Amino acid sequence: MKGLCIRLLLLLHVFITIFFDISPANADVFNQAQRSEIEKLIKQYLIENPEIVVQALEEMRQRQQKLEEERVRQEIKRHSADLFSSATSPILGNNSGKINLVFFFDYQCTYCKQIAGTLIDRLKQERDVKLIMKELPILGPESFMMAQAALAARKQGKYEVFHMALMASRSRLSSEQVQKIAEGLGLNLKQLSQDMQSLEVLQELDKNRSLATILNIHGTPAFIVGSQLVVGAPEPDDLIKALKELARPVNR
Repeated sequence: MKGLCIRLLLLLHVFITIFFDISPANADVFNQAQRSEIEKLIKQYLIENPEIVVQALEEMRQRQQKLEEERVRQEIKRHSADLFSSATSPILGNNSGKINLVFFFDYQCTYCKQIAGTLIDRLKQERDVKLIMKELPILGPESFMMAQAALAARKQGKYEVFHMALMASRSRLSSEQVQKIAEGLGLNLKQLSQDMQSLEVLQELDKNRSLATILNIHGTPAFIVGSQLVVGAPEPDDLIKALKELARPVNR
């Protein structure tokens, strides 16, 4: 409510300034009494016609959204190498696929878990799609630890199976449980532990965090399809449709 009031006051100020050109340079055009009367008239008009304020705020919101969408498109283009061609980001699906689908996710994100299996299954049918995995551990230390372990497992050639095992868990995993999963998949735990602290793994996570900040990604899952950012998880029945409609070859 306080935020809305502030925006209304700012909007009132904009109305007065624009409609009557009461800028600092023209402040002497009206005396204090005249300015007070103008403000009173506008305030009364807005009170009698509150829908105008609502319409103005909605228009402002839509304009800001369009500006943000365009900003994100430009940032995707500017950072296309890190997003689509990074040698340190795991790839699932067809490594030579013509359609780039970037997936930002967290292993403790419920929606990420729900979509992960369906996404991989669909990729088996959509051979033109290259799924670029961007580990984005934003839900606490356990998320960061699991992202480190998954990227480290890649060095042993077992990223996909380890990734899917973590996604399949419906409970929060401790470090010991993650190690048990790794051991069950035949990973060398000593090497895994060392690789988790490697510069390559830590830099990949730092780069993903920077990309998320630039693209204004505050939650997971999030996808980049072509030059468009899609935040949230599409319904399983809509996933293939979303891929075909939104995913496009990236122009470089």
